Amino acid sequence: MKHFFLVSSISIVFILLIIFLILNNKFSKKIYERDYLGKIGIKSSFFYSDVINSMGMPISENEFQDGQDYLNLNYKGCVLSFKKKSSQNKEKFFLMNIKVTGAELRFGKSNIGIGSSMDDVDKAYKGIKKIKDIDSGYIDEGTWIEFEFDHEKKVNSILIYFGP
Repeated sequence: MKHFFLVSSISIVFILLIIFLILNNKFSKKIYERDYLGKIGIKSSFFYSDVINSMGMPISENEFQDGQDYLNLNYKGCVLSFKKKSSQNKEKFFLMNIKVTGAELRFGKSNIGIGSSMDDVDKAYKGIKKIKDIDSGYIDEGTWIEFEFDHEKKVNSILIYFGP
């Protein structure tokens, strides 16, 4: 009788462990890069002043209008694009996207970046949700990533943003 309870208890624990592993695997999301913004140098919020505090002064700034007020900050290897949020000062510019163009910025364990092949990108982002209607676009845990390739099928720019 004692042996029966021991075997039953072990069996129940084993079954519960299998169920836990199956459910955990089914609902887990594959993530390629956990901190795109941190890799670029952004440490806090997405407002102009916080980005400047994190990354320092840009090489250049370009403020322009296209129906709304926009601001581009040019840093080595990337351009950060901001959109104005209602106020008249720069403090109210909010980060919209980042365009990576420099080879020094690499992402994930496969070090995907400028110059990586299309095959390397496809392998690295295998299992990551695709952006509808964009061949080399992925949604990596809420961060949207689009790769552009040159005629040799090498990455020549990476666009990083937070949804449509």
